[in-house]
Amino acid sequence: MRLKIPWNKSRPSTKSLEMQRRQEESNCLEAGIILRERREQFGMSRNDLALRTRISAPVIQAIEEGWINKLPEKTYLS
Repeated sequence: MRLKIPWNKSRPSTKSLEMQRRQEESNCLEAGIILRERREQFGMSRNDLALRTRISAPVIQAIEEGWINKLPEKTYLS
């Protein structure tokens, strides 16, 4: 018999982790498309945007291209 302890967190299932990963990828791609469109709308290069936002050009490129594995840790992004 397994006790239900309130502070004992259950482990997420493999399916829910996969669904979460897919949702994160989808959100990242959507954010990248919006970022690129707005940047181009204002006639800015990635370097221009990097200087104005203090976000490095490689991170901006990773967002625009949807390269989740190239993004910094979530703590940094928040």
